[in-house]
Amino acid sequence: MKTIDGGNHWDVLRTSSEFFESIFFTDSLTGYAGGLNGTILKTTDGGINWVQQKPFDKGIYDLFFPDQHIGYASLNNGCILKTNDGGENWSYLPTGNSNPLKSIWFTDINTGFAVGYYGTILRTLSGGNGFTDKYGNRDKISIYPNPCRDCISIQLSNPDKLHNAQVIIYDLKGNILVSKEKVYGVANICIPTISTGIYIVKLRNQGSVLTSKFVKF
Repeated sequence: MKTIDGGNHWDVLRTSSEFFESIFFTDSLTGYAGGLNGTILKTTDGGINWVQQKPFDKGIYDLFFPDQHIGYASLNNGCILKTNDGGENWSYLPTGNSNPLKSIWFTDINTGFAVGYYGTILRTLSGGNGFTDKYGNRDKISIYPNPCRDCISIQLSNPDKLHNAQVIIYDLKGNILVSKEKVYGVANICIPTISTGIYIVKLRNQGSVLTSKFVKF
């Protein structure tokens, strides 16, 4: 969708039937959209027409361009793509990471960050020529799919560390909606009768308490 009056009115822009996770414009005319089927589209006329770039076999979670030519895409397999020519060609950057990367951001053409599942935080100081991750080994709750419709799976970044745990789902008023005891590995919970909204998950495991949120639609 596109607005030219600060959000008072929106027009639908037709691209394809694919679900697009990210969109990024480098100016008022040139923009990119990334899809979960590995599609990257480019427009040079403010979204009227879109041209597909080289397709990839992994989903695109996020796009960021620190300038008109250099751009990055974070993928659902933990990899990062880079273009130096405004999206005409893309190359894979090794990250040493296999966790899905949900967001990527650069402060300049050299310094950037990518964040993803299980507490992954990657940093590069060389325009993607190398990445470091100091935080990805901490225990984190993973909830998927998120947003969800009927069922969710809840696990730690290391499922083997989940022993005899308790999983509790609260609404934003603190009411307990679901409580599941003696969880090992992965907690699969179906919530078809819960209304749409934001919910809190609390996981008690081996003396520690972790919390996270998910959205039901």
